Amino acid sequence: MRSQQMQYPSGPKGSWFTGMALELIKDPKKFFHKYAQEYPEILRFRSFYNHFYVISKPEYLQHVLQKNAKNYVKGMVYQQIKLVLGEGLLTSEGDYWLRQRRLAQPSFHRNKIAGFFELMKESTNDIILDWERERGKELDVYPEMMRLTLDIIGRTMLSTHESSHADTVKEALEKTLFGTQRRIESPIKWPFWVPNQINRTIQSGKKDLDQIIYGIISAKRKGQNRHGDLLDMLMDAEDVDTGERMNDQQLRDEILTIFLAGHETTAIVLSWALYILGSHQEEYQKLKKELAQVVANETFSITHLTELTNLTNFIHEVMRMYPPAYGIGRLALDKDQLGPYPLKAGANILMSIHHMHNDPKFWGDPEIFRPSRFENFDFRKNAFRYMPFGGGPRICIGNNFAMMEMQVVLVMLLKAFSFEYIQKTPPESIALITDRPKNGILLKVN
Repeated sequence: MRSQQMQYPSGPKGSWFTGMALELIKDPKKFFHKYAQEYPEILRFRSFYNHFYVISKPEYLQHVLQKNAKNYVKGMVYQQIKLVLGEGLLTSEGDYWLRQRRLAQPSFHRNKIAGFFELMKESTNDIILDWERERGKELDVYPEMMRLTLDIIGRTMLSTHESSHADTVKEALEKTLFGTQRRIESPIKWPFWVPNQINRTIQSGKKDLDQIIYGIISAKRKGQNRHGDLLDMLMDAEDVDTGERMNDQQLRDEILTIFLAGHETTAIVLSWALYILGSHQEEYQKLKKELAQVVANETFSITHLTELTNLTNFIHEVMRMYPPAYGIGRLALDKDQLGPYPLKAGANILMSIHHMHNDPKFWGDPEIFRPSRFENFDFRKNAFRYMPFGGGPRICIGNNFAMMEMQVVLVMLLKAFSFEYIQKTPPESIALITDRPKNGILLKVN
C-alpha cells in the first residue's frame, strides 16, 4: 500500500538555489510579518537546504510552547548563541535546564525583587545627574539606556557597580551579537575553532565578557561583595539529590545570561518608550498627570507602582509594538501534528512575536500606539497573542524584575525631564538576535 504523502502548508518559494534566504536575511522581522499575513496560521519556506514552518495561530503556539513543550527544544539559532552564553537558562535543555531554573527562581521572587527598588532608583538618579548637564541638547538615549540597565543589573544581581565596565561590555556585546548573527545567516557554519573573521569576532567579545564575569566570581569566592544577591545564592545553592554546587563554568553561564539578556532587552524597550514620550505629547501629558495624582509631592516608593496603571499600560503597549525578542525558534524532537499538518521529527518551527503583536486579527489598528488596549486586558487568555517575555514553562524568569525596572526608570525620568523627538523620520530598527534601534534614538532632553 502506498504511504500517505506528507501534507505541507503553502508558502513563498523564492530562488531555486537560496529559497527565501536572501529576503529573510535582509529583514527577518519584515519577512515574517509579510508572509504570515499572506499565509495565515502556518506557512512553510526554504532557506538554502533547510525548511521552516512559521506559525501564527495562538493555538499552535500554545501547543509548541506549552502543551507539548517536551517535544520541542531550542532551534538552530540558539545553538549559535550557546557559543557565547554556554549552558545558561536561555540555551540549556531538559533536566539540566529545570535544575538551573529551580536554583535561580528564588532570586526572582516578588519579595526579593522588592528589595531591588531603591538600587534601581539610585542607578537612575545617577543618569539624571549626568543628563542635567545635557539639558536642552539632543541625546542618543539608546546607549544611555544600555548604560543604565547594565548598572542596574550589576547592582541588583551581582552587588557590584558595573558602570566602569559599561564600555567594555557594550563593545564586547556588539562583537558577539553581530558575529553570532553572521554565523546564523551563513549557509556554512565553520567549526568555532576555525579562525575566520566571524569566529575571531565572536571569540574576541567572548574573551572580554568572560574576563569580567570570572573576575566577579573570583571576588565572591574570596568573600568579597557577599550581599545575598543572585550570584551568592547560586554559589550557595545545593542540588537536593546530589548536594553538589555549581562550578565556576556553570556560574559563568548563568550570570552571563542574566548579565547580558537582563539588560539589553530592557534597554531597548526603555529607548522606544522615551521615543514615544518625545513624539506623542498626549501620552507624555497623560503620564505626567497620573504621576501628579499618585506620587504628588511624596517620596517615590514601591507602593506607588500598583497605582500607576496608565504607566503600566503604556509599557505594555511599547512592548507590543517594539518587542525586543521578536521571534522564537523550536526544533521538533519527534513527529507531531499542528492542525491538519503533520510534522516530521527535526522540523524547524519559527514564531514571530512581532507579527503576533501586530496582527490586525488580534489588534485593531495595530500601527497606532494605544495603551488603552491593556485596560482590563486578560493576560492569561491572550498569553499566546501577547508574549513579550515568551510563553509556556520557559517564559522569561526575569519578567517581573524587568517590569519594575522599567516602571522605576520611567517614573524618575518623567519627573525630571521632558523629551522631544525632532528628527523628520521615525527611528529605524534592525532585527539581529534582538530587534534594536538601528542608528540610535536622538531626543532633545529638556
